[in-house]
Amino acid sequence: MLLDKLMHRYHVPRSISADFGEFDKQRLTIQLRVCNVLLLWTKKYNTEFLETNVESEYLVERLTIQLENVIGSDHPKLAKQILRNVSKLVNFLWDLNVCLSLNYLFSEMWL
Repeated sequence: MLLDKLMHRYHVPRSISADFGEFDKQRLTIQLRVCNVLLLWTKKYNTEFLETNVESEYLVERLTIQLENVIGSDHPKLAKQILRNVSKLVNFLWDLNVCLSLNYLFSEMWL
């Protein structure tokens, strides 16, 4: 839901009364703010990404697609930073799942 709202806000509609220079400045400001929210969300407030369920996997997949296709073409450096955060989260989850699986396997062996 939050990702949908952020991406909706990222695509700024042009006002009929605004000239292109004014619109471009406003659009850039809004897009950078959305990117900063995504950066903070993936770095400091990432509990939604760390859950091991289908919704979290879907969220990571959708965010990655948006970063690679939309934001990556407009703001490649920011998209790369956010993708790096997402990659760290995915690697952390992978490592955690491997450790939990190994822990379970070894505990079963000793019973």
